[in-house]
Amino acid sequence: MKKRTLGVRGGRGAGGSRYCRRGEAGDLWSGGAVAQAPRPSARAVPVEIATASKRTVPVRIEALGSVTPIASVAIKARIDSEIVGVHFRDGVTVREGDPLFTLDSRALQAQIRQVQGLLEGAKAQLEQAERDVSRYTELIAKNATTQVTLNNARTQVTLWRASVDSNTGQLENLNIQLSYCTIRAPISGRVSMAASQGRQFRPPGGPHPARDHHPDRAGLCHVFGVARLPAGSAPSARQ
Repeated sequence: MKKRTLGVRGGRGAGGSRYCRRGEAGDLWSGGAVAQAPRPSARAVPVEIATASKRTVPVRIEALGSVTPIASVAIKARIDSEIVGVHFRDGVTVREGDPLFTLDSRALQAQIRQVQGLLEGAKAQLEQAERDVSRYTELIAKNATTQVTLNNARTQVTLWRASVDSNTGQLENLNIQLSYCTIRAPISGRVSMAASQGRQFRPPGGPHPARDHHPDRAGLCHVFGVARLPAGSAPSARQ
């Protein structure tokens, strides 16, 4: 074992305090108290290096407020029919003219075929009445028939022409009602939650049978118009 030699020096300092010094360690003792050890050196802070780049980044501003739509349209059924299809998801953005609901149109299509048959029959009767008028007019010139027969033929022409006009108008009305079976978005915007998911009888303007029993709130859904900033007008910052 290796021996170590320690040298200790003692003395009296100012004010009568005693101290001693150890030769090997160099620690200073004053009045029996241990001297403070030297502070350790500060640790090195790591620094990361990256290449600076220039690009456009969005600027987000967080604030409290309320959003008011620029337009709001309540969607309601205009005919008595059953909802057989819903063509959107709740909260989706739709464009003007996009289909929203489909109503059952089988009854209307049957009525349209019926009126079309009546219209074709009325047109045929009208053509026959016009031929009779033409023939009776020639016979009157030859004194081969009476004026009463010609007048009756002209009356039949008037009646069948009125029947053709009536059936034509009825057919147009049914075609308009058939177009109501496809409910489309009246404006572009965000659509609210659908009040029906299909197979529900929906009277025109009346309350929904399952969820809504208040006529003042009746409606299949709402479409809210949303204002959009044009391209390039959004705020941005460069880094």
